[in-house]
Parts: sequence; C-alpha cells; structure tokens
Amino acid sequence: VSIGLDMWRARMLHRAGTEHHSQAFQASALHFLSDSLSALLAIVGLVLVRYAGLRSADDIAAILLSVIVATLSVRLILRAVDGLTDRYTGKEEIARLRAAVGATQGIVEVSRIRARPMGPAIFVEVTVTIDRVLPYAAIERILGDVDRAVLSVHANAEVTVNWRPVRTSLES
Repeated sequence: VSIGLDMWRARMLHRAGTEHHSQAFQASALHFLSDSLSALLAIVGLVLVRYAGLRSADDIAAILLSVIVATLSVRLILRAVDGLTDRYTGKEEIARLRAAVGATQGIVEVSRIRARPMGPAIFVEVTVTIDRVLPYAAIERILGDVDRAVLSVHANAEVTVNWRPVRTSLES
C-alpha cells in the first residue's frame, strides 16, 4: 500500500510540476519515486535471495536503484541550472522568438534574447537596435510591436525590451 501511494504521489507531483513549471514539485516527485522504487527493489531483492538463492540479488537491486536515482537527480539538477543561469531549455523557442521580433518593422537587429521560466510565466528580455534618427513616437511604436511579437509566441511572457540606437546606411 505504501509503495502504491508513493507511486501515485510521485505521478501527481510530476504532473503538477510539469503543469506549473515548478522544480520544487519535480523534486518532491523524485523523492517519492525513489522511496517507492527503493522499497520495491528491496522486496524483489529479498525475494530473489530467499526463494531463488541469488545471494547478490539484494546488492544488484541497490546498485540499480542508485543508478536510477542518480540519473533522475542529475537531469533535475541540469534543468535547475538552466533556469538559474537564464538559459531557456528550448533552443527552438528562442529561434521562434528571434524570428518574431526580427520580423517587426523598424528593427535593425535583434542583439540578444534571454528567456527563463518562472513558474507558469516566462521572463523574456529582448535587446534590439533601432535607427537612431527615428522620432521618439516611432521608437515607442516599434518597442510596443516587439512586446506584442513576443506575446504572440508566449502569451504568458513578462517582456522587457531594451533598445540601442544605431547609425544606418539611410543616415546622411
């Protein structure tokens, strides 16, 4: 019963962690999964020692469990490091953001895009270059268009747009 409950809790916490982009839920799911797997493998190892005469079955089960838990833990740590170092996990998502922002009229270049998940939201910081001779009202319109371009890719994004003036070939 305990193994079944821990497996159920691990599944529910994993589902909630995925839905809410919560690494805390993911870590709790890993905790309950490792508890249930350790109990299950201990039982299997002891049964094999007792009834099959395999004296090393318990040791093999312990090694197998440690490899599984270590693998899952390293994957969880790598995801946490990606989030803490402003690396968004999907390169294709960054490419979609860059394409959407780059298609905005008035943008000379997309210098940098950084995105990091924070719970259900995504914080996106975009740095673009804009022609330095444009009037302020035109620059404000372009920055608003950049904001809308990011929101068209990620509706739940918190957007910060930085801009740098640049001299273009149109300038005399």
